[in-house]
Amino acid sequence: MNFQDPYVIAGIVGMLCIVFGLYRTSSGRWKNSSPLYELDTILGASLLVVYQIHVKAYVALPINLMLVFVSFRGLSSFAERYTKKVSRTKTRSAKKR
Repeated sequence: MNFQDPYVIAGIVGMLCIVFGLYRTSSGRWKNSSPLYELDTILGASLLVVYQIHVKAYVALPINLMLVFVSFRGLSSFAERYTKKVSRTKTRSAKKR
């Protein structure tokens, strides 16, 4: 394995992002609905997809593509909840005036 190959580095970094994200979630540092967990997973799975395409490892590719999709969906759900929360806060502060 050539550790100077940028694709190998991308694969290693992607794997570490996913593993550390799972560790932080299982240890209670992050919740599974945390945007940091979702970003970590999106980044890690995307880097693994790049690596898998480069080494022609197409068998595991659908798993990581689905992981990117699911994590992106989770992140967009968080954005929707956050937007609603901010708009409710602005409405409440406007009513107090």
